[in-house]
Amino acid sequence: MEEENRTLLYWINFITFLSGALNVAGMLAFSISISHLTGNLSRVPIDIFLGNVQNLYKVLGVLIMFLCGAIVSGILIGEKEFKLKKRYGVTFIVMALIVGISNKLLYGNIVFMLILAMLMGLQNGLFIMYKGTVIRTTHITGSVTDLGIYIGHYLKGNKSVAWRLRFFTYNISSFTLGGILGVIGYKTFEENFFYFFSLAYVLVALFYFEIRRRYYSQV
Repeated sequence: MEEENRTLLYWINFITFLSGALNVAGMLAFSISISHLTGNLSRVPIDIFLGNVQNLYKVLGVLIMFLCGAIVSGILIGEKEFKLKKRYGVTFIVMALIVGISNKLLYGNIVFMLILAMLMGLQNGLFIMYKGTVIRTTHITGSVTDLGIYIGHYLKGNKSVAWRLRFFTYNISSFTLGGILGVIGYKTFEENFFYFFSLAYVLVALFYFEIRRRYYSQV
């Protein structure tokens, strides 16, 4: 059972890796982060003050669509604690189809950017708690904070948090490495690079179904 738990956490880190790549590719394509809301929200008063209406609409659009994606995840999952349900795998297959089709039909259009922001909100909302740990896969602010907190706990003598230290370290590293892939991939393939995410999300779904199968074969 412990092996399945580790595999599941690797799976989550793989999703974080894809988010890092997709966010960087989105930034290069649209000059805005599609997964980091803090910086975007900070730009709202700046754009209002400077009268930058076009950028204001873009930022607000990303914020609203990310929120809409999170709402959809709340409807689909409806639970605080992560459980191995089929709907997680199905959701990633649907995400793969949306990325591929929207890239084919809408690349270069702001609507494509908004769809990606919605998918990031959906993905981020899929994971709330796992074994008492808050899971987020589209940005690392929370992961850096939690890593620092658990380092403090570990230094105070609580050795039981060691797995959390490893998880958040891998999580942050995964997002960073994904960003590197995002730069290389987009600069090399441009719009065709987004098809990579369509394929990758299918692999995410298949990987998840395999984890689920192994888990229930042992219970």
